[in-house]
Parts: sequence; C-alpha cells; structure tokens
Amino acid sequence: PVGPFRGAVVCTMAALVVVASMWTENYGGRKQQQQQQQTTENGDDHQNDDSELVESVGSGSIFDFLREAARAFMADMRMLRVGIVQGLSVGSLQIFVYLWSPVLMDLAKQVPKDALHSTWGLDRRGDPAFGLIFMVFMGACVLGGVIAPFLRQAATALLTPIVCSGSNSESSQGAVRPMAVEFLSAACYFFAACMLLIPCMVSGPNGFSQSLRAFAVYELLVGIVSPCEGVIRSIYFPAHARASVWTLPSLLVNAAVSLAVFGTQFISLLNVCMIVVSLMVTASFLQASLITATEWATIKTRVRNAPKLARSLSLKLVKEASAHARKTPHYVRSVSFSVYETASAPPKMLLRHLSDLTASEQSKSSDLNAISSDVFSRAELKDKVD
Repeated sequence: PVGPFRGAVVCTMAALVVVASMWTENYGGRKQQQQQQQTTENGDDHQNDDSELVESVGSGSIFDFLREAARAFMADMRMLRVGIVQGLSVGSLQIFVYLWSPVLMDLAKQVPKDALHSTWGLDRRGDPAFGLIFMVFMGACVLGGVIAPFLRQAATALLTPIVCSGSNSESSQGAVRPMAVEFLSAACYFFAACMLLIPCMVSGPNGFSQSLRAFAVYELLVGIVSPCEGVIRSIYFPAHARASVWTLPSLLVNAAVSLAVFGTQFISLLNVCMIVVSLMVTASFLQASLITATEWATIKTRVRNAPKLARSLSLKLVKEASAHARKTPHYVRSVSFSVYETASAPPKMLLRHLSDLTASEQSKSSDLNAISSDVFSRAELKDKVD
C-alpha cells in the first residue's frame, strides 16, 4: 500500500520545481515597504507595530523572514508560547499520520482468527482495512470541523469573555479576548493526549477495536481544534506578517518530526506514542497558561455559581409557566387537564379501551351468528314444506 505515497513524492518534487521557477507573486515585504514609503512622503506619521515588522523585511528573502520571525517571538512571549503550542500540535499530528498504521498492524496480530469477522476494520486475512480506516479518520475530522462552531458558541456562552483595558500586552489581544477558544483548545489537546494514550494501555483481542475508536476520536478533536488554532493565530500573530511568523515554527516542527520518524528504528512504537502524549500534554498546559488569572477567577466563579444559576433559571421558567397558565382560558385548562389525566395512566385507559372494543366485536359476531342460524333454519323449513 505504499505505492501511492511514493507517487506523491514525485508529484511533490514536481510542484517544488514549478513553484521555484514560476512563482512570481510572493513579494509582500517589498510591496509593504513601498506603501510605507508612500505614506511617509504624504506626511502620515502613524506607524503600526505589525507594519513595522513587515517593513523591516525589505529584500523578501527567506532568511530575512526567519530573522524577523525570531525577533517577533523574542519580543512577545505570548506569541512564542502560541508558536510552541501549535508547533507541538502540528508535530504530533504528523507523527500520528506515520504512527497509526504500524500500531494498528501490531494490535491486529493479537485478534484471534475466530473473531476476525466480528471485528470492524479487519479484512479476511486479519490485516487492517486501511482504506476504510482512513475514510473513518477523514470523516471524523470533517465532523469535528462541522461541530466546532457550535462548541465555540457553547463555550462562549458558558465562559464570558474578559474585556481588556487596552494597555500593555493586553492591548494586542483585541477589544474582547476570546478565552473560550483558548480554553476549548486546551481541553481538546488534553483529551487528544488521553486518546493517544489508549494504545499504550490496551492489548489482547479488544486492543485493536479500542485503539481504532481512540484514533477516530483523536481525529475528531483535530477537526475541532484546527479552526480554534486559526482564531488564536489571528489574535497573537501580526496581521501583515502572519505567514512569515509561522514559517519558523513550521521548520522546527518538520525537523522534529523527521527526527521522531527516524527514531522509530531504535525506539518501540509504544514509546513513540508516549512521546506524542507528552507533547500533547505540554501543549495543553502551555495553552492553558495563556489564560490570565482574572479569567481563571471568572471561570471558577461561573463554575461555583452554576447550581445557583440553574436554580434561578428553573424558578424563572416555573414562574413564567404559572403566569401563562393563569392567562389561559378555563376551557383550555380543563382540556389540557383531561389530556394530562389520560396520559398519566395510559395502561388502565388502554386496557379499558381494548376491553370495550373486544366486547363490541364479540357482540357483533354473536349477532351475525344468530342471524345466519335464523336464515338457515327458515331455509330448511321451506324445503320441508315444499
């Protein structure tokens, strides 16, 4: 099954040659510098921090972009933490892409032959059905992206954002800092680590099925957290140099993934899984560290007041229902009460109705039998008279 991947290497090399020889529009740094020079000549002295970052990149070379990205990370520790967190997340995902197939192959060998037909994801020979499994993974990832907006809305409703004062480092976070997105991302990283820990803890005939379910849930969490990562990058990374700043973590992630994949020749797959779990746990804690003490106090207050809030909402609903009932006409209340009485004891009413129907049917059948016997007796009497 490695043939398509080898073909993908050839296509990727061809794409590299095409981009290196024919790509002519990636000159954002030069255009930004010209725009800044024009605004300076017109007398506009207003300068933005994000535009200064891109203005300093005049030549547009890759080394200049990396140098400015390193300066931006060193200037803002929150940006550095976001780069580390999302680098760990992307790196863990890329290691998982290489890791899941050999892990499932090892666990498939532990499934007995008499249980092959009842184990989903295995073919007749006992090997993992990679096509079906990959389809499930991609479907779970797409499903996570579909439900991600609803989860963000729910998290925003439960965790009220904190309005920033617009000073110091908080000013770079916008007027309203969506701590719900950060909290949701940290929770997804932690649960993803738990899902990747399952293959290290299970074995035996059910190990394959349990690990397959865990990997599918991991892909679901990846689909949920990917839009959240984009939102977090839009908060912390400069708007005019977002791609340039993200270039440096991407290079480090690719190097780390290459070392991890090469290390599988000397380290067992379960130990590599444990390394990925540690990376996801680290990402979860670093992501949670971006939530300020004030926001944690807000979360604790909301959790502490959750029973009171639920009680007040229930009392409010009861009051509204009673007020609506008082405004309802008398005949509507009587009808609804009779319907309620009928629904409160359905077995008795149903049995009574069935007994009435049975009695009526029996009476009808007895009447028909009497009529038919009378007709037959009259016919016999007529034959005798004749």
